Amino acid sequence: MSDKGVEWLKKLEGSVKLNKTHVVYDDATGRAVSAGAALPAGATIGYGYLIKPGEDFTNGITAHQAIALLRSDIATAEHAVQDNITAQMSQTQHDAWFLWHITLVQILSKIQQL
Repeated sequence: MSDKGVEWLKKLEGSVKLNKTHVVYDDATGRAVSAGAALPAGATIGYGYLIKPGEDFTNGITAHQAIALLRSDIATAEHAVQDNITAQMSQTQHDAWFLWHITLVQILSKIQQL
């Protein structure tokens, strides 16, 4: 994904910061999760990174760490796009397909939580 696509995705996903530190938040409400509180389904940190069981982000993360988590998620989704679309694409088209894929995965994930 291009740097422009990453910046667009950061804006789309949003984040919650306290004192310049990315903190755990409830993806459904966009509100920070209080320290010591149970994590809600969809607990998120950084730019839309869904926290997995066993991960501990009690102390929050830096902007650099938030971008690293986002890039990790991007790499996973990019493989799905690259493995399934064989036509030649411009970088803009690639970014659009990737963002469509991410959106679809998020919708399906929310449906499964119902």
